[in-house]
Amino acid sequence: MDSWSLVLLGIAGYVATTALIRLMIRRRNQLADELLAEAERERRRKKQKNQEMRQGPAAR
Repeated sequence: MDSWSLVLLGIAGYVATTALIRLMIRRRNQLADELLAEAERERRRKKQKNQEMRQGPAAR
């Protein structure tokens, strides 16, 4: 391999690695957002259930 081939290989490796890292970060953020939304829904559901339990069977 001559020097230009090595330079091009290095650039291609850098671009591929950078693209993969960006995709992984985007997916990580997407999963974190989904989990936070699910946790919020569960918190609201539990809060509503606790309020219904406090009000007693007449409120149902």
